[in-house]
Amino acid sequence: MGYAMAHELGHFLLGAGHRPSGLMRAALSKNELDALNHRHLKFNQAKQAAILRKLRLRAAGSKATSVNDPHQE
Repeated sequence: MGYAMAHELGHFLLGAGHRPSGLMRAALSKNELDALNHRHLKFNQAKQAAILRKLRLRAAGSKATSVNDPHQE
């Protein structure tokens, strides 16, 4: 369940499409299922950086919106 959630959040943050390996792979091999069971399957460094960058941009955007919104208390 956690893998599926991480995979789908990856789509939300990184966009559509799959990759040849890792969490964003379309289908998992037996070796990848074993890695998943041992929690060794993760986003690669480039995908981790992209996710962090998008999350920071979203956070900065929501802060800017709340500062500029006169209806916010």
